Amino acid sequence: MHGRLKQIKAVLSKCHDNGWYESMFWKNIKIKVNTSVKEATTERELTLLLSLLDKSTYSGLRDSIAILLLYKTGIRIKTLGLLREQNIDFDNMLLKLQGEIMKAHRPLILPLDDEMCTLLRELISINDGVRKEHREKNDYIFLSNIGVPISNTVSPSNLIAKNLWVYSKKWNLKNVNPHSIRRLYAQNLVKRGADINLVSHALAHSDLSTTSKYLGLNVNNVARNLREFL
Repeated sequence: MHGRLKQIKAVLSKCHDNGWYESMFWKNIKIKVNTSVKEATTERELTLLLSLLDKSTYSGLRDSIAILLLYKTGIRIKTLGLLREQNIDFDNMLLKLQGEIMKAHRPLILPLDDEMCTLLRELISINDGVRKEHREKNDYIFLSNIGVPISNTVSPSNLIAKNLWVYSKKWNLKNVNPHSIRRLYAQNLVKRGADINLVSHALAHSDLSTTSKYLGLNVNNVARNLREFL
């Protein structure tokens, strides 16, 4: 459809150049294509994945903590790979994200629970040994097996994103990836009573339409629910 519109616009531009049309009225014509809503990871899939990971290995423990952090905070996979020890405020149980590691370049602060803080402390402690063994100097939280930040290991995202793809194929998990986990986080917020504005802020979205897509809001369902407030 977009290709055909482009061809038509090209023909109309020729007509304009020949003086047959005074204005280029077609310049602002755009076609909006409906896209299917991507599904969120299910709680069952996530629980199964976490149970299958071998947490006795460094990579298994690291990946399980990364998956839980994605699930409990909804941060993007690239932001996860850029997290450093300074981003964790253990005293106040907060994840403090500077604008430079965020897609929208706006800072964000998110709460952490006891379990997440305990796991992050454990990972940071283990990381010290990994870095020392491989003579690496950094303060990133998610590292490769040789102490290199995962953000430097795989392009365009990082090692965790690649491993999630591998796990989904290995264990036949239908819908386990960073974006689907992020959608599950958003949906869980709504189930617990958060309004769409709060969810949008937590996801660091630039507008509510993006949040609506994440939540899979059906326009007809929205209209029916809004009728209660008339």
